[in-house]
Amino acid sequence: MPAARIPPPTPFVPDPQTFLTLIGRNMSQHAAKIPTWEALFSLTSQQLRESGVEPARSRRYLLHWREKFRNGQYGIGGDLSEVTDGVGELRVVEVPVSTGNRAATVTSSAGMKKVVVNVPAGADMPSVPLEQVKPVEQVRILGASTITGP
Repeated sequence: MPAARIPPPTPFVPDPQTFLTLIGRNMSQHAAKIPTWEALFSLTSQQLRESGVEPARSRRYLLHWREKFRNGQYGIGGDLSEVTDGVGELRVVEVPVSTGNRAATVTSSAGMKKVVVNVPAGADMPSVPLEQVKPVEQVRILGASTITGP
């Protein structure tokens, strides 16, 4: 059986300590037992047990979240590219609609739609042209400009 691939760290999850903190259940207490990103994604359940990750439900929980991350299921904020000190800033911006003519409404201009985007720290607009912005997943706009989560 080939070794499972090791996904690259993301700006929001750059190291094992952050990963363990984000998944919760006090898993960050085991950070010293998982020294590298490669170890996080290659240690077996038996190896985790030998290193002291106890009880078994904690190992299963860690393995579950490890597989979700490996499969690209990062959770809210996992798709952010502009992250500074663990914080990603979000803004509501209007972007051009790629298909059809969209009529103007009370909350948006003609030919435009509102999306939530990740922006650099302290910025009001994304660092890429509006035609190329990628909306942040798992968040939506409520009303005219309120950002809400799942």
